Amino acid sequence: MKDMNPEIWRSLYTGRTDVSNFNYLVRQVSQPESRGAFHFGSRQFHRRHTAHELQRVPQDALERCETGLELRLLRAYFDRVNLGWPIVDEEHFMAQYQGKDVQNPLMLPLLNAILLVGAHVLGGSDKSVAQLQATFFRRAKTLIDCRYEQDRTMYVQVALLLTWYSDGHEEIVANAWHWIGFAIRIAIGHGMHRDVTHSKLLPVHRRSWTRLWWILFQFDTTVSAAYGRPQTLNLDESDVPDLEPAHFQGIPKAQVDFAMHHAKLCTIFAEVMKKRWALRSSTQERIQASRQADEALAEFIINLPPSLKLSFSRLSPWTATLHLTYNNFVLLLHRPPPLAMDEVAVACQDSTLCGAATAAMSSIFETICHHCDASTLWLYSVHAMFTALIQVSNELTSPNPIVVARSQIIFDTLMDALKYLSNYWQFAENILRLFKQRGEYLIQDAAKTSKPDVESFTLRPPPLAPSAETTSWENITDGNVTLCPGRESVSTKAVSCSPWQSDTDLHMDELMMEEFPDSFALELFLAGMDGSTQD
Repeated sequence: MKDMNPEIWRSLYTGRTDVSNFNYLVRQVSQPESRGAFHFGSRQFHRRHTAHELQRVPQDALERCETGLELRLLRAYFDRVNLGWPIVDEEHFMAQYQGKDVQNPLMLPLLNAILLVGAHVLGGSDKSVAQLQATFFRRAKTLIDCRYEQDRTMYVQVALLLTWYSDGHEEIVANAWHWIGFAIRIAIGHGMHRDVTHSKLLPVHRRSWTRLWWILFQFDTTVSAAYGRPQTLNLDESDVPDLEPAHFQGIPKAQVDFAMHHAKLCTIFAEVMKKRWALRSSTQERIQASRQADEALAEFIINLPPSLKLSFSRLSPWTATLHLTYNNFVLLLHRPPPLAMDEVAVACQDSTLCGAATAAMSSIFETICHHCDASTLWLYSVHAMFTALIQVSNELTSPNPIVVARSQIIFDTLMDALKYLSNYWQFAENILRLFKQRGEYLIQDAAKTSKPDVESFTLRPPPLAPSAETTSWENITDGNVTLCPGRESVSTKAVSCSPWQSDTDLHMDELMMEEFPDSFALELFLAGMDGSTQD
């Protein structure tokens, strides 16, 4: 063991504690001055020793787009997204991009991931740019899959950036939930959960690691809440320091106040999620967790700096994002229970708080979509919209006509904003279809001053309009449906044509068969539909 290069051993136990056997062995032979360190540089091998089937990398994955377009997309990303979600150190990256940093050449996976987000930002007003997202996604993912680069930090950055895109209906391996989990595994394996303040990493890397860790935590918290799944990261198992202004060097015009306070807000909600929705917590413990969350959220909103106070006359996309997250958390804590038997939700429900939260979110969305830059909003803003629409649509069934009228105004405002957001997010488009149908039923029932006709409402959204490349629904006759062009009609009870048997994409209208129960239809609706608009 003594003859082995110590750098190899060090690269094996990065960020680990003494519970690791590798860590234990290295601590035995390490020098006293290095025993407090947890991060070591990775030993660099030739690409042929670390890459996977490098000879099979398609030439398309190594290509670059036209220089003018590339610069335009880069500026869109750095000027509109990286300010508040500082995933990439702009100054360091641009030095690599312009060839000034000879020792650190430009990494193609990261470039393509950045261009993807830039295309998302500009794609709402330029459909030709929006169509490039699939190309940039394919290139970035191909290079990641073949382990084209060795920089593990870059893999974390790419995975976070890919959350701005979804490549289909798959819920587990093609959406933000998947990519955040992918990034977290690499980050922890790389040692990002440990304090790098006293490490020998370059200052730019120490700053980047701290920022990336807190962005990972925020994304993990919000997406876990959106999907109702257990959170992966636990701050009790990390000693990364809180964000400070010094961590934002290299990010021109960084939204420092937003980044720091949004991380604090997610810390509050992560703590309550572990207790309020814990499967093995008692009813009293869950109710107590909600009360503690109320106290923490109240203190948080009171102590916001003036730049982050909610003011519609000077609302910025970052202030809007912070208050959307805040009000969404309030709604999740206090909305009425879906079932009367939920004792915790019954004890914690508060119609006053929910009404105020939905009104605030409605005004924020109206302002941001008509007077600000909605392209900056990340995926979780759409999930916040989803929460608000559920709440206000429930209020449409109130026996009080004043409440119904107020709710109808908010509902219409949210639907207009949702239509605008659907230019950027496919998930928003599908929520729009769902609530158009639900709104029609609820409005009709409210006008009749009767209870909603539960039997007539279905969670199944209307089918998407078939594209020119797919089989039209006019081909459905006498219980038969043609799912693949050029094939015989088959009964819906014995569908034998798989999506990979056709050159066309799998569309929602091909999936919504009449025999499927509403629960399955809703699952299909929610599954993976959280990325950018697909053409």
